[in-house]
Amino acid sequence: NHIVKRLLNLDELESGNMTLSWEEFDVTELLRGVMQASAVLAGNHTCEVTLDSPEELMVWADEFMLEEVIQNYLSNAYHYVSDPGHIWIRAFRRDDGEVEISVRNTGNQIPEADLDQVWDKFYKVDKARTRSYGGSGIGLSVAKAVADSHRAKILAESEDGKSLNIKVVFN
Repeated sequence: NHIVKRLLNLDELESGNMTLSWEEFDVTELLRGVMQASAVLAGNHTCEVTLDSPEELMVWADEFMLEEVIQNYLSNAYHYVSDPGHIWIRAFRRDDGEVEISVRNTGNQIPEADLDQVWDKFYKVDKARTRSYGGSGIGLSVAKAVADSHRAKILAESEDGKSLNIKVVFN
């Protein structure tokens, strides 16, 4: 049922039929809330989670949809973090005025050839491992569709061969 609902939402986003609820809100507050809600995932790992964000960072976006993106990012970070490991969440206003939010974790590097495909529906780099936690392979597709609906940039990059950094950048 959950997967079907997510696929229907994804279809609405991709087709442009979902109406966004634009509002100004504090991204830092949103990040703290998602971190608190995701704390149960940390129980399965020995990892430190660090938030680096200004006390207040106001943005104009659909808060519910952006929360979905952050939840997907953080869920993936927990599921693929090395044990022991570290997850960094960072949000800041860039010099060009855009807001960048990134979630980075230590763990196995995603091969360079797979980085562009992580946004594809049902795509999994390590099919056997993702089955162990029940991932459906649509979370990052939803994140991409949300970013596209906000005319935002979204990217994944492997850093230093030991971590993955997933970012969304929007006005």
